[in-house]
Amino acid sequence: MEDKKPKIPKTLRFIFYALVFSFICLYFAGKTGYYTKVISRNTYLTNEAIIAFEKDVSEGKRVDIKDYINTPKKDYRNFCSEVGFRISDGIDKLLNDAINSYINNIGNKVILFEHKLNALSPLKILERGYSILEDEEGKVITSINDISIGQVVKTTLKDGKINLSVVSKEQKNGKE
Repeated sequence: MEDKKPKIPKTLRFIFYALVFSFICLYFAGKTGYYTKVISRNTYLTNEAIIAFEKDVSEGKRVDIKDYINTPKKDYRNFCSEVGFRISDGIDKLLNDAINSYINNIGNKVILFEHKLNALSPLKILERGYSILEDEEGKVITSINDISIGQVVKTTLKDGKINLSVVSKEQKNGKE
């Protein structure tokens, strides 16, 4: 039996994509300061301000253009833009938290792998008192059957190597 996923009508899909696109546009417009720039461009000189400026200049008064510019204080915020900004800030915080959590998780895994790698390191094993036994060709000896009495073997310790001669050998079950 095949699982069928419900089909989403094209109109709903279009509305969803339009909302996502609008949200992205609002988000970037808010983050880049677009609205502030638009408001600051709406400064203008009124006719009265121009006449006053010309009068002050003709009288030789010290003038500053900022005293004559009329900057309307309009509040372009409304319910929709406030909700959009709150949603975008919430998503921004959520994404930042998720990314930080992911990075911390990866960092913890790296530390765990480092500890595991150190625990399995041959050098760390040698530091705990173990040694590596090799025959004349450098092949690692792992069994009593790999050596014979009178054979010269080499053992590696944490701080160097020792050449040894096998005098006797004893298997676990007590046989020679």
